[in-house]
Amino acid sequence: MTFFHFHCVIQELTTGMTIGVAKERGGLYYLQHTKIGNNTNKEEFPSTSQIWLYHKRVGHPPFGLLKTMFPYLFTKEFVESFRCDIYQFSKHHCATFSPNNNKSLEPFNLIHSDVWGTASNSISGTKWFVSFIDDYTRVTWIFLIKHKYEVCQIFFYFFCLVKNQFNKSIKRLRPNNGTEFVNLKFSKFLKDNGMVYELTCVNTPQQNGVVERKNRHLLEVARALLFQMSILNVYWGEVVLTATYLINKLPT
Repeated sequence: MTFFHFHCVIQELTTGMTIGVAKERGGLYYLQHTKIGNNTNKEEFPSTSQIWLYHKRVGHPPFGLLKTMFPYLFTKEFVESFRCDIYQFSKHHCATFSPNNNKSLEPFNLIHSDVWGTASNSISGTKWFVSFIDDYTRVTWIFLIKHKYEVCQIFFYFFCLVKNQFNKSIKRLRPNNGTEFVNLKFSKFLKDNGMVYELTCVNTPQQNGVVERKNRHLLEVARALLFQMSILNVYWGEVVLTATYLINKLPT
C-alpha cells in the first residue's frame, strides 16, 4: 500500500499488480471501484459473495454502514436485501425485568446492601466498599473496607448509627448472597434485633437492582471526578466517598 497526498494505491505483494485505489476524504481513505488489470472477463460489478466477505471481515457492521464505507459494493445490490443473523444473535441480551414498585413507606423500613470490588489498593489500603441504601429516600452510606469480613462489624455500627441519630430501627435488610452477609454472626445479630433477612438468589443481581444501579451511578460520578482533575487511581476510595456525598445532596 502506497500513500500519496490525496489517495493511496493498493498492490499485490508478490506481483505488484494494482488491486485498488482509495481516495482521501476528511482524514479517511475510501476504496474506489476499479477493474483489476486488463482482464475483461472479470465481473464489472461486485458479487453478493464479495459483499458478504467484506461484511464479515469488518466485524459484521450494519449493511447501511458497509455501503457508506464501500459504496461500489452496492452498485447493483440494495442494502435492504441483506440480513445478517449472526449480527442479530450477537446483540441478544437479557430481557428487561419489570420494575419493582413496592417502595417502602417510611425511612429505614428496607436497606439495600452490596459489596463492590475488588479494586487496586487505595491510598488507605482499601480494596472494596460496602454500600447501604435506604429504600425510601435513596440516601446512601458508603464504607471503605480492606477485607470482606469487616462487613459484619460495619453493619453493626451502621445499625447503631441509624438508631441513635435518626431514632429509627432497620426492619429489613436486602443484601446479596455473599458469605460476608451469610454467616452465623450476622444472622444472629439480625435475629436478636428483629430484622428480616431478604437474601437474593445467587447470580441474580436484578433482584437487588436498587443497589446495582446506585453503585453504577457512584462509579460514573467517581470516574468523572478522577478524569476531570487528573487524579491518580490510588485515590479512588476517597473519590467514591466524595461522589456519595455529592449524590446525597442532589435532589432526587
